[in-house]
Amino acid sequence: MPATCDAVVIGAGVNGLSLALRLRRAGLRTLVVEQAAFVGGMARTEEPLLAGFRHNPHANYLAYGAVNPLERAFDFASAGLVTLTPEAQHGLCFADGRPPLILYRNDLTQRSGESLRQYSDRDAHTYVRLKGAANALSPVMAKSLYSPPARESASRLVAAADHIFGGALNDRSARDVIDTLFEADEVRSLFYQLAAETGLSIETPGSGVGFLTFTLWLVGQLRLPVGGMRAYADAIAETARREGVEFALDAPVESITLQAGRAVGVTLAGHGHVGARAVASSAGVYATLAGMVPDAAFSAQESARILAYAATEGPTLATLIFCLSAPPAYSSARWNADIDRCFRTLVGYGGARETLAHLRDIERGMLPPPSAALRVNSLWDPSQAPAGRHVAGGDVLMPAPSSFDPSDWEAVSASFIEAFIEVWGSHAPNMTPDTVLAGRFMPPERYDRALLLGEGTGQYRTGIERLYLCGASTWPGGGAHGACGYNAFGAIAEDLGLKAATRRD
Repeated sequence: MPATCDAVVIGAGVNGLSLALRLRRAGLRTLVVEQAAFVGGMARTEEPLLAGFRHNPHANYLAYGAVNPLERAFDFASAGLVTLTPEAQHGLCFADGRPPLILYRNDLTQRSGESLRQYSDRDAHTYVRLKGAANALSPVMAKSLYSPPARESASRLVAAADHIFGGALNDRSARDVIDTLFEADEVRSLFYQLAAETGLSIETPGSGVGFLTFTLWLVGQLRLPVGGMRAYADAIAETARREGVEFALDAPVESITLQAGRAVGVTLAGHGHVGARAVASSAGVYATLAGMVPDAAFSAQESARILAYAATEGPTLATLIFCLSAPPAYSSARWNADIDRCFRTLVGYGGARETLAHLRDIERGMLPPPSAALRVNSLWDPSQAPAGRHVAGGDVLMPAPSSFDPSDWEAVSASFIEAFIEVWGSHAPNMTPDTVLAGRFMPPERYDRALLLGEGTGQYRTGIERLYLCGASTWPGGGAHGACGYNAFGAIAEDLGLKAATRRD
């Protein structure tokens, strides 16, 4: 444990690790401190049910490799990272056995069109056109995601969306755009759900831009790290160690040390004080500013802003995990067997009206019917389950955690698995209590999802000099992309007078 260093990064998740890589490459002695005994943060892999069945309880896939500058600058593969990109990426199957809808990998967009053509020739043609335009946005998306937020970046995305749509979007909602572009009920249902899963409130004015750019761009480029999400974090951490980043694991931060209103280090449980020229936290806003900084450090106005942010909540994700004796065999597979090998399969959604009602219930804080976006990672990576067995996980859109008391969430947890297996079995008849060896519903947790307001590198600064945020509360928000940490480097570089980043980072 060094007595002093140039920068301390709190949290060894993907964002903290990404910032540490840039700081170290800029020549700063950098220490990453982590309260857990392992790296990864939300990108981790565990065995919470049965031995040998490996689950990703939070982050579940990689989606930004095409634009992630860190993956180009650093050789994560040499640190052990191996990823797979399944051909069938997003699927929607139906309980009555209708043909499934499947959206394929970016290089297989025509096959996506063939799937949609089962319901509408027009929708198939429209999707292929839109997806080609969205794929061409990668340079714009790279600039937008991996730069501090700027009005010109937002303007470029709006202009790109207008071009894709063929007219001014103004304040059109994602639902309005989807209904205008697509005619088939099943196709609309699929895109409502995908838009909601990418963080859009689909009936909010202005969300149409997000659908035409971010949602459509993201579709078709999901990757699976072999060995689970922990393998991704381990590869970044090993790369950071090779670069010279130092680590202190199992070292909770007791406090951030201030001197004359400036952050000058941290005090670690069991290790004492470590001095630093800058401190950056990838932990939550409230956990950092209310839990690690003395109350007197903030003005009454700033304290009120922190409390207001902590109270900000909205729809979020709960998690399903299953240990299986066999993978699901969907009734819809008689039309297209690829639904049985789809990376993410939507179960429990019917037509557009049902899906809209489902999403509205969640927005209103009501418990929705059992449904999920399911993944069976062991279909591609057998290491995630014992031989001949399978592991499944699911994302479940849910209302904000505060919508129910803890005792109510306990009641939901106790009943949801049985209810969901019944729904799952109506889509895949082999999914019965005998096939499901174990299952668990994990209620939504309170973690940062909303963004703090701020333009440019000011997005990453706090009200305390030399104390920075680089977690999911900062642009561009949650996800295993490392962009929050990557971008926070810009604020630190400006304040410490570092040289401009090299081409390699």
